[in-house]
Amino acid sequence: SICLSIPIEEGEKSEYVLVILLKLERILDAFKKSGINTTYMVNGDGMVLAHSDMSLVQSGKILMSTPIVRSMLTNQANNGLESFEDTDGKKYLGSFKKLGFANAGVISVVEEDIAFKPVYQIQERNILIMIISLCISLIIIFVFAKSISTPVLKLLGETIKISKGIFQLDISRSTNDEVGVLTDYFKTMAKGLEEREKVKSMLGSMIDPVVVSEGMKDLAALKRGDEKTITAFFSDVAGFSSISEQLTSVELAGLLNEYLSAMTLILKSNEGVLDKYIGDAIVGIFGAPVAVNEHYLKASRASLEMIHKLSELREYWTKNNLYNRDAQEMDIRIGLNTGLAKVGFMGTDAMGSYTMMGDTVNLAARLEAAAKDYGVNILISESVKSNIEEEMFT
Repeated sequence: SICLSIPIEEGEKSEYVLVILLKLERILDAFKKSGINTTYMVNGDGMVLAHSDMSLVQSGKILMSTPIVRSMLTNQANNGLESFEDTDGKKYLGSFKKLGFANAGVISVVEEDIAFKPVYQIQERNILIMIISLCISLIIIFVFAKSISTPVLKLLGETIKISKGIFQLDISRSTNDEVGVLTDYFKTMAKGLEEREKVKSMLGSMIDPVVVSEGMKDLAALKRGDEKTITAFFSDVAGFSSISEQLTSVELAGLLNEYLSAMTLILKSNEGVLDKYIGDAIVGIFGAPVAVNEHYLKASRASLEMIHKLSELREYWTKNNLYNRDAQEMDIRIGLNTGLAKVGFMGTDAMGSYTMMGDTVNLAARLEAAAKDYGVNILISESVKSNIEEEMFT
C-alpha cells in the first residue's frame, strides 16, 4: 500500500493532517508479468513499490542503478522512452510515466532482442525470399542464356567451317525466335557462298583468277574497259601441226596439258594474266587488269624462263621416251610489245571474255610470227628494248 500524509495549516498551527491510504490490490494486475514486457512502480528514491516479483517489493529493492529509473527521476518530462544497457549486460527498451505525487512513477521495460524478434524474423524471411528469388532468377537466366548461346555457338562452329571452305553445314533450326530466323538465313547464306565458290572455281579454270578476282570487286568497271599501257605476250609452238598429226588424242592432250601448265605457271609467277589459249598458242597480258610495275621487264623474264623450262621438258621427254621425236625437239616462238591497248570484257552481255585489242597487240602477234623468219625464240619491239636494255642484253 501507499500512505500519504499531508499537513493542513490553518493560521500558525497545523491542527489537521490529511492521511491518504492507497491499497494497491486494485491495481496489482497492471504489474503482473504478461507478454514480453515487465512493468513496475518506484518511488522518488528508486524503491520498488509494485513489481511482478514480490520479493523485490518486500525487500524494498532500490533500482537507482537502472538507467531508465535514473532517467525518470532526473527527467523533467512526465514520460519518456529510451534504449539502455542494464547491469546484466543486456540491452532493453524502456518507457516511464510519472504519477504526479511523491516523485513516483510507472516503468515498463522489454529486452531489445525480444522486442525486435518479429522484425528480425521478417528480415530473415525477406533475406530468404531474396535468396530464393535470386536463385530462381539465375536459373531462368541460365536456361534463357543457354537457349541463345547453344545455337550461337553452333553458328560460330559452322562459321569456322565456312572460313575453311567447308559449306556442308550440320545445323538446324531449334527455336522459333530471332536465333531460329538467323539460323535459316545462315544456312541460305552458306548455300549462296557454296554456289559462288563453285562459280568462282569454275571461272578460275577458264578465266585467269586475277580477272575473276577483279570482276568480283567491280565487274562493271571491267565491262566498261580501259586504255592502259601494257606488254602484250604471244607464244606459239613451232611446227605443232606436224607434231599433233603423229600423236593420238590422249597423247596430244597430255602433251598440251603438260606444256601449257608449265608455261602458264611461269606466266603467273611473273604477274602476267592469261588472256586465252589458242590451241598450242598462249596469249598473255602484263599490266592489266591489275597494274604491274615494270611489266615489260617481267614479261621478258617470263619469256626467258619459258625457253629454259621447255629445254627441261624436252630433256625429260627424251629421257623417258615420251610422245614422239618431233615433240622431244619441240621449240617455241615468243613475241613481246609494250604500248597502249584497250583492255576489258569484249563480247555480249551474256557472254564475253577479258582480252586486249589495238595496234600494240597486233604488233606483238606479228613479232611472234616473224620470229620464225629470224630464226629466234624471242622477238621484241623497240618499245620493249628501250625499257629493258639497262637490265637485259638484247
